[in-house]
Amino acid sequence: MSPPPRPFPRARPFPGAHGRQRLREVMPGLWATRDESIGSGVNTVGYLLQRREGGNVFIYSTSQLEDEDAALELRALGGINRILLNHRDEASPYVESLSRRFAASVMTHERERRACELKGVTPTRAFSEPETALGRDLVAYHTPGHTPGVMSYLWRNPHDGGRGYLFTGDTLTRASFERVESLLSFYPFRGNRLELQRSLELLRALDSAYVLPGLARGEPVAAFEWSADERRAALDPMIDALAASASGSYPSGLLRIDP
Repeated sequence: MSPPPRPFPRARPFPGAHGRQRLREVMPGLWATRDESIGSGVNTVGYLLQRREGGNVFIYSTSQLEDEDAALELRALGGINRILLNHRDEASPYVESLSRRFAASVMTHERERRACELKGVTPTRAFSEPETALGRDLVAYHTPGHTPGVMSYLWRNPHDGGRGYLFTGDTLTRASFERVESLLSFYPFRGNRLELQRSLELLRALDSAYVLPGLARGEPVAAFEWSADERRAALDPMIDALAASASGSYPSGLLRIDP
């Protein structure tokens, strides 16, 4: 008999972009790029947080903002003050280009710095603490497991009554909710079960109304909405599965960047 399906948060599909539009307001004050296919059925997206203080923030990475039309849209929304990476996979020439165009700082965790540099992105600042406030509305959390320096970000959206918007990158996606093992496989290495378990316990404790993944497989990227009870119902089985298995560790060659 097959196991029962795991509880899954409610998907909130995003509206499409129109014409030459590069950004769409998918939720109050939250702007998303068009979905971008990176192969193998994987779609990615980037988000602009239109903040009332501290300057706008761009989260994740995309090639969708390279042309002048995109620059004009971004300037009309207030530009970009910081670019926040989830982990090393987002280090790309597009991040460097966006950073130069808007004089925006690039931020990631110290444990991702060398991998980002090997891919041509030099972080302006590297996180080293478990939790870092980036103003009154935005907090960065170290949530390793998928890679050693994964960062998640909780935004208290002032345009939506201060509700919590949680940006988890690759850590919480439909694939990981359905099969936690998918989080421990990233080419050419494997993640760390014990660190991932602790990170999921942290994410479970955060007061978030929405999860904003960085990717989706075989479908458009969407937000997921959950209550506190639904958050526990979704994450408890993942945490239990990790706790029941042996913990792993990152191999010494983790910083190698394959051609």
